[in-house]
Amino acid sequence: MTLSITRRLLLAATAITPLLAGSAWAQDKGLITIIVNDPANPYWLTEGNVAQATAEEMGYSATVGAHKGDTNTESNLIDTAITNQSVAIVLDPANADGSIGNIQRPSTRASR
Repeated sequence: MTLSITRRLLLAATAITPLLAGSAWAQDKGLITIIVNDPANPYWLTEGNVAQATAEEMGYSATVGAHKGDTNTESNLIDTAITNQSVAIVLDPANADGSIGNIQRPSTRASR
């Protein structure tokens, strides 16, 4: 089981690195918001910690929030990230169907 979790964490870290590296040479790197499931679970806690450490190593500031599987909380965290002018949002979705609406938003909602 530990090997499976380790592999998942390595895959997650590998998947996120190109996203963070895309603007690695920018002067003002800005904020990256990382939204995970439930940090009470060691997997999600580690995912958030690794993503935050990677972002900070690359010169970004980073915050980690958790939705605990609740799409309303997820929506609020995304709104906060937008309000805080995050340059990127790394999202582990709350659920396959319910999170779609939080991602596919009209542009007017994002400009609040």
